[in-house]
Amino acid sequence: MEAGLQGLVTISDTTLAAGGPVLALRPTSSTRIALVAAFGAAGGVFATRIELLGHFLLDPTRQHGIGTYGIGGVAYVHDRADHGYLVVGIGAEWSPGGERGWFLEGGVGGGWMVSAGYRWRWRRGHAGR
Repeated sequence: MEAGLQGLVTISDTTLAAGGPVLALRPTSSTRIALVAAFGAAGGVFATRIELLGHFLLDPTRQHGIGTYGIGGVAYVHDRADHGYLVVGIGAEWSPGGERGWFLEGGVGGGWMVSAGYRWRWRRGHAGR
């Protein structure tokens, strides 16, 4: 189980700036399924962006240093209208096999997108740490 906070920006016809919680599960050591709920503004109106993403981690057990991963999934955006997007990108995170770390992601999906945040991780057999 993983939980964190994330800020994101998408740049297209209208720029979206939003932030919110991210929850994730790792069904295997090298895969992660993440749900992001971000709230902010786009074109001067309140906007919501919900993402369901799959991550493929290239170095999932790294305790120190930077690990990278590929991203694929879908996003739903509501501002003045409803929009659906496919999302593809890459990410980097500090200590993917550790208890916590920052992350930075970039890609496309509703425009060019960049996100950054911090994750806390709880692994089976490591409760209370």
